[in-house]
Amino acid sequence: MRKTFLAAFFLITSFVMSTSATSGTMLHLKTDLGGVDIELFDTVAPETVANFLNYVNAGDYDGTFIHRSDPGFVLQMGGYIFDPAQGDFFAEGTSHIPEDPPVMNEFGMSNVRGTIAMAKLGGDPNSATSEFFFNLADNSENLDNQNGGFTVFAQVISGLDVIDAIAGEQRCSSYFIDTDDGQCDGIIPFDNTPLLDMKNHIYRY
Repeated sequence: MRKTFLAAFFLITSFVMSTSATSGTMLHLKTDLGGVDIELFDTVAPETVANFLNYVNAGDYDGTFIHRSDPGFVLQMGGYIFDPAQGDFFAEGTSHIPEDPPVMNEFGMSNVRGTIAMAKLGGDPNSATSEFFFNLADNSENLDNQNGGFTVFAQVISGLDVIDAIAGEQRCSSYFIDTDDGQCDGIIPFDNTPLLDMKNHIYRY
């Protein structure tokens, strides 16, 4: 039978405003493995930053989980939340956070390692809403040259080791590699969802 996660994925517990001598807005991202300090590019991508801060200030990102880990490429989040009171992780218990209207693409900086960019739909440059990703490598050759370029709106100031550590954790598909197909399928396929140390968590069947 399918195993249901009780607390096995990485959570974004909160975004907190912080102060800095830099020109951009500073945020502190709290995760299960530690904190990450982020500088927003207020003047480079103003509409994208404003869109992002709307979600932050509304608390929409609090309690969301990191749903996509592609080691050596990106770590994506900002989309999904799990409420066990509503059901299974792979079914009714997982839902997308409320989305504001899409923001216009503001590509202007390269997708190099340590930068943060908005995720969007294929074939629609102006479709970014809430989801974003950390560039784990220099992805400029790829992401700067497709779908209008992916809008970089922030960079990691400190804590990139935390992002790397999460990206290095086991993913759902590898955990269920010896089980029946479809174990990681939900409202989206969660094959690439990074998981906490599985030995130290509880499951129910």
